[in-house]
Amino acid sequence: MPPFAMSSTSRASHPIRLFLDTGVIIEGCLGAWGSCKAALVLATIKVNFTVVLGEAIEIELRDAVAHKAAGLAPAAARDFTTGVDGWLARVRIERHPRPSAGEVQAAMATILPALRHQNDLPAVVTAMLARPDWVLSTNTEHWNDAVAARTGLRIATPLAFLSQLLPAEQR
Repeated sequence: MPPFAMSSTSRASHPIRLFLDTGVIIEGCLGAWGSCKAALVLATIKVNFTVVLGEAIEIELRDAVAHKAAGLAPAAARDFTTGVDGWLARVRIERHPRPSAGEVQAAMATILPALRHQNDLPAVVTAMLARPDWVLSTNTEHWNDAVAARTGLRIATPLAFLSQLLPAEQR
C-alpha cells in the first residue's frame, strides 16, 4: 500500500511532506483549476500534509510573485498576492534554511550531471537534506528522472502525484 493510502489515524501521526517547487505554487494560485491548484488545496489539510519550504524556494517564490504581479492589472495583482499569502497562512509549513556552501559543494558531484542549472542547486540540496515524501514540480526539465535517481528523491508533477492518490483500479 502506498504511503499516502493510509488511514486518517496514520496520516495524523505522519502527514505527507510535500516539497513544492515555485512553479507549482505560482500556477496553483494563478490558475482557476488544474493539478497545481488541486495539490495546493490538498496541502491545506494540515492533518494530512506538511509543506516543506526551503529558504531558496521561498526567496524564488517572493521574486516570482512580484514579477507576475507586476504584469497584472492592479486588482488581479492584489488578488494574486493575497491568494499566495492566504495559501501560505493556511498550510502547515516546515521551513528549511538555505544549505551551507559546504553542503552545496558536497552535493555538486552527485547533482550537477543531472541538473540543468547551477542556480537550482540550493533548492535541490535543501530537498535532499529535508527528505520530503514527494517533490512536486511543473518543471520536468529541472526536476527530472535523472535528478530523482541521483538524489533518491521521489519527484513528480502535481498530476502524477494526484493520480497516485487514487486506487490503481480507478486510474
